[in-house]
Amino acid sequence: MKRHKALPMHKAHTNGNDFILLEDSSIDKTSLAQRIAHRKFGIGCDQVIFYNLNSDQTASCTFYNQDGSEAGLCLNGMYALASHLFRKTQKPWQIATKHHQFSMRKTESDNLFLDFGTHIVDAIRPLTLASLQATIAPDTAHCVSVGNHHLVIPTTHVNNYPLSTLAETIAEQKHFPDGINISIFEETNGTISMRTYERGVGLTLGCGSAALSVFMLINKHKGTKEVTIQQPGGTVKLHIDGQRISMHANYQTIASITLC
Repeated sequence: MKRHKALPMHKAHTNGNDFILLEDSSIDKTSLAQRIAHRKFGIGCDQVIFYNLNSDQTASCTFYNQDGSEAGLCLNGMYALASHLFRKTQKPWQIATKHHQFSMRKTESDNLFLDFGTHIVDAIRPLTLASLQATIAPDTAHCVSVGNHHLVIPTTHVNNYPLSTLAETIAEQKHFPDGINISIFEETNGTISMRTYERGVGLTLGCGSAALSVFMLINKHKGTKEVTIQQPGGTVKLHIDGQRISMHANYQTIASITLC
């Protein structure tokens, strides 16, 4: 394998959703993401985030999955990058993806919140998967677009639902040619629990944009303004106030690494 110049990077996670944060380089991002994201032959992560910094506290970033495909957005990844930059510089950053703007702020209780506009929600539409040749096909589901695409399914048995089987069946039957993130969620006594099968990754401990999709679906149907969602890797809190959405999650730096 051809060797490249040493590349400093950081590994971090948001609710168990782990990332490599790498300041942008001229190396082909697809092949580099495949190389370092592999759990056996690389460093291992759910996604690689490439970012560029400007002198005016603004930045931009792109997201790449384990298989080298580019993702339109990863909200947990954005939270990880914004938290990393804030803790490194002790200054708030404005971070742009290809389509959206995000900012990080610190509250008086030292909690970090990621803020972004409600226009991130592009569409919420019901979908019937009656054509699926599987007994686990859901009766009701919604497609939610929040910078990337999610299939969101309510259930009454979130822990036992055969999510991987459903995701594999949908992929095999090519219902979504470009792939889609699939989440199931359950509301019990005001608590929301969910699990996610992420395109290009598989089952993941946490997915911020999936949590946002569930929140916006519930907000549309019930007018709910604030939720706490339990994912296998931790909790995420979401709040909507007018045209602004705020997100708080659990972030941790795992390691600083130099790739040779």
